[in-house]
Formats: sequence, C-alpha cells, structure tokens
Amino acid sequence: MVFFLNKNLNSKYLELINGFTSGVMISASIFGLIIPSLENYNHTLRCLPVFVGIILGTVFLIVLDILLYENKNKKVYKLFASMTLHNIFEGLSIGLVFSLAYKNSASSYLISAISLTIGISLQNLPETFALSSILYKENKSKLKSFIHSLLSGFVEPIFAVVGFILTI
Repeated sequence: MVFFLNKNLNSKYLELINGFTSGVMISASIFGLIIPSLENYNHTLRCLPVFVGIILGTVFLIVLDILLYENKNKKVYKLFASMTLHNIFEGLSIGLVFSLAYKNSASSYLISAISLTIGISLQNLPETFALSSILYKENKSKLKSFIHSLLSGFVEPIFAVVGFILTI
C-alpha cells in the first residue's frame, strides 16, 4: 500500500491509519490472547500468570520507550522496535500452537493453529501499512519504507520456528 501514497501525506490520514491499527492490535490482544488465556483457568489465583505476563509486557514497553526517548527520530524507532518485538512474540505463540497440534493428534489443535496464523496474518496487514506510512512520511523512499516494514515482520516466521522447536 505504501507504493500508492502521495509524498504530501496528510497527518489526519496517518492518525486514521494509526488509530485503526491500534484498534486491531488491541482487539487481537484482548480477544485472541488474553481472553483465551483466562478461559483456561477456573480459579482466580490460577490466572495469575496471565496478569503477571501483561504487567511484565507493559513494563518492558515502558523501558523500551525510555531507552528510545533520547533518539531524535524516536517516533519511527519506537514504532519499528515495538512492531518488531510484537512480531517476535506473535511468532513464538504461533510456534507454540503448532507444537501443541503436533503433540496432540486431535484435529481441533491443528484448526486452532491455522486459525491463529490466519488471524495474526490479517492483523499484520494494517500494522505493516501503518509502519510503512510513517517511515515514508519521515522522508524515506517508498522502497525503503516497504523493506523496513518487511524486515519488522520477517522475525515472525523465524520465531514461529523457534517457538515450535522450544516447545516440542
């Protein structure tokens, strides 16, 4: 999509892209990760690992934000770093689900793994478009913006394999 953008990109348009992307990511996190994780627990104290994970993830992003604050192009670097980090963990979760499908012969595990992969792939589209749009707005070429966005997502299949191997 970045190849169809005009160099005089309106900031309202970028805000719309970022808002839409944020909505997709938050919805995917809540409905695709947090709620299914909580459904596995039948007692309040047993869901503690889910809440600890959410808190650790939040603290990690705050630390990342602080570390990148000093950079003059902080908005672009923060977005690139957070998207790349986000894709690493998405890859790990895909690898884990495929590992469960491999270990268990029930077709429901494989269907879940494929569904998760499709869902994550679909929500990666607006993420990649948002990143490439912002990179392009920050005076990178369309091709460089596209390549950087691709590199951000390239870690996902690599970490899917890593997640699969670690949990097999």
